[in-house]
Amino acid sequence: MSEPIITMPHAILKAFIDHIPGPYRDNLSPELLAIANEAAPKPPAKPRRRRREPAADPSTCSPIEHTLYSVQTFGFTHPSHGPFLMVPTKEFKAILLLETKAVAAVIWEIMEQTIGWEGNGLGGRREWAPLTLRYFVRARILSMSKAEDGIKQALAKGYIERRKRGVRGYEYRLRWKGTN
Repeated sequence: MSEPIITMPHAILKAFIDHIPGPYRDNLSPELLAIANEAAPKPPAKPRRRRREPAADPSTCSPIEHTLYSVQTFGFTHPSHGPFLMVPTKEFKAILLLETKAVAAVIWEIMEQTIGWEGNGLGGRREWAPLTLRYFVRARILSMSKAEDGIKQALAKGYIERRKRGVRGYEYRLRWKGTN
């Protein structure tokens, strides 16, 4: 009849052997001493989150990805050579730092579509922007659900205002101080 054998993971054996006082270790078998001298296994490394690389096929890249590539390759466009947007710096910085990406993206897009254009509103700028959830998806700014969440949160927190446009559409604008 064969001898009964119980297997045990090396990590448990090593922990047990480490608690045996030095003088008693001399009586251990060479196999157990080899286990005691093994290096502790490294914990599995957490997978690193990687930034999404632009697609190899340029036709599948969004305009934003093209812009990011251009900035990385050539730098920023100087104000004397391209369109620029004056942003309420202190307030928008707080939104960027403390709000979700969805809220910041919605507010930025409303700023870009309103105060980024000439119009008949305050300061000679557009006041209202007709934006839809699909606009954010098609421009590859946000997914449908994130755009919906961003608009809901921005409305609930009082950053933006909304009014009906036609039967099913809406227009959005920033809520300015003193215009309540």
